[in-house]
Amino acid sequence: MSKLTVTSSPHMKGHASTRRIMLDVLIALLPCVIASTVLYGYKSLLLVIFCAASSIGLEYLSRLVMKRKNTIGDLSAAVTGVLLALTLPPDVPLHLTLVGTVTAIVVVKQMFGGLGNNFVNPALVGRIVMLVSFPGPMTSFRDSFFHDAVTADIVYLQHHFTQLHIALGVIHIYAAAYHSFHDLVASEFTGRT
Repeated sequence: MSKLTVTSSPHMKGHASTRRIMLDVLIALLPCVIASTVLYGYKSLLLVIFCAASSIGLEYLSRLVMKRKNTIGDLSAAVTGVLLALTLPPDVPLHLTLVGTVTAIVVVKQMFGGLGNNFVNPALVGRIVMLVSFPGPMTSFRDSFFHDAVTADIVYLQHHFTQLHIALGVIHIYAAAYHSFHDLVASEFTGRT
């Protein structure tokens, strides 16, 4: 009788690296970034770029101070920055976003051991801290460029346009996961890679 080996999950491993998975997430978020730029203008794009860049810089600095291996190449900090930016009002001052990125990257992600060791989503905790610290700027949304004061048709379409992009992003993530799982199963059971 053969012995059973008890190990923690995952029991099957794929060939996708963390960098590849995070790149897939960034690609899936691209329609949301484009829609945000179209609806709210260049400020929303600037916000996304600033949050992503500050997240990457803060991860680099925190890893350097903590004397840990540099992990900015895995793109997880960029994903956190983009997710944080997409949850913020487009007119929030850029210097306030530093509070959110410091909270997300340094406090929630790095102080708990880095990628995979955080107990909550870093971007959402960054947003919560910003909401509690700066309630005025965090709750003052402006209408998009397509808002029509006479009819609500544009707002209705804008709402459904945003829902469509979210749905497409979710479908992309599930499709990527399905293909990764299918490739993994195919390589495990048929010997093909």
